Amino acid sequence: MGPRSTLILALLTLSGCQCGTVPFERCEEDEALPTVDAVVWHRHVRPIIEARCTRCHQEGGLAPFALTAFSDVKEHLAGIQHTVVARLMPPFMPARCCGKGYRDDPSLTPAQIATIARWVDDGAPEGDPADVGPALPLVGELPRVDETLIMSEPYLPDVDSHDDTRCFLLDWPFSQQKFVVGFGVTPGVREQVHHALVVLAPGYARDGFRDLDDDDDKAGWSCPGGLVLGIDDYVGGWSPGWEGAATPPGTGHQVDGDDVVILTVHYTRPHDGSAALPDQTSVDFMLADDVGSTLTAVPVINSAWVFGGLPIPKDNPSVLFDAELDPTDSNWGQPVEVVGVNLHMHERGSSGVLGIKRQDGSQECLVQIDAYDHAWQGDYVLQEPVTLQHGDHAYVECEFDNSLAHQRIVDGAPEEPRDLNWGEEQEMCVGYLTVKRPR
Repeated sequence: MGPRSTLILALLTLSGCQCGTVPFERCEEDEALPTVDAVVWHRHVRPIIEARCTRCHQEGGLAPFALTAFSDVKEHLAGIQHTVVARLMPPFMPARCCGKGYRDDPSLTPAQIATIARWVDDGAPEGDPADVGPALPLVGELPRVDETLIMSEPYLPDVDSHDDTRCFLLDWPFSQQKFVVGFGVTPGVREQVHHALVVLAPGYARDGFRDLDDDDDKAGWSCPGGLVLGIDDYVGGWSPGWEGAATPPGTGHQVDGDDVVILTVHYTRPHDGSAALPDQTSVDFMLADDVGSTLTAVPVINSAWVFGGLPIPKDNPSVLFDAELDPTDSNWGQPVEVVGVNLHMHERGSSGVLGIKRQDGSQECLVQIDAYDHAWQGDYVLQEPVTLQHGDHAYVECEFDNSLAHQRIVDGAPEEPRDLNWGEEQEMCVGYLTVKRPR
């Protein structure tokens, strides 16, 4: 059985126990903002905005307005200060008090937040245009590109009244085994591509996916939620604000010559209300012929949820589910080294945590999200890998808000609350561990 097959084994056999016997202690954010001296735009604030905001806030970008010039920023001072101090922008959901941090973290440091807040309070002085502060390092850049794949034909998204998630087959050009050690996405129409991901399926599933493609009169096929039945690995996800990233050194995602490579793209309506345009998104890959460890995903889930065991009553603002399992069971009892995490819910998800309950009773937080937003979910690569020994349990907890105030907006109004359960158009609760598999 290959390393990717263990993902399916984990999903089918590791149902986890919906235990709840030992509550998981969530951490509390208490990071105070420092006091900063007087600041000006060009010297102090401009480098922060250019490094952390303008990838989305530019003409033709996903954000509703540009922040590429001093005059642009002056028009939005109150909103900038509020969203920065509230840690809503740049969008990065994990709590800073959880774990030891994440690689390619685009969020602002307390000092950067304090700088912007002080600048707005002081009336946003411009300073000397010739005295520009040093540029900050960007996050999420792909070191090199070895291969670029593009959708075989353009697709016109249907986003007049709702978002549109679409799956597309990509033609993998290599007959021999390769390893993806870096991944990035270039949207065809940046202002309407909300996020994208690439997954793999075994070669024997190719005809089934081709039938889905052929049966739809448009490019690709509809795949609400972006999940595809029959996949056996996950290569990477992309969201606005970064161009790409490499996997941890010595690791990569295995792609066999006959694998089916699938791109899923979540489309949204442009903020200016303009009509959607045909999109032809491309994917960049950094490749290697061999790696020390392959990467795969182990889901932390209670399998009963998939079969109707995730009831979320309408009008209920707080419904909690939790599950735990020993991920070493999918690795023949051997230790599992975790390098990344992901917490997946849909629109009614409100908060969640993914962590470890050790054999000795101690707990370790991997990712905690206090204000979950389905639109900004992502993969979080740990600054330092975490090892689970046999007997340690991975733990996932999801909280849902199914009240009227937390419904999807369709045609400008919230949907009426309805009873929910597991499903693409309903809800999900899955914690994903990205783990190393020795070769």
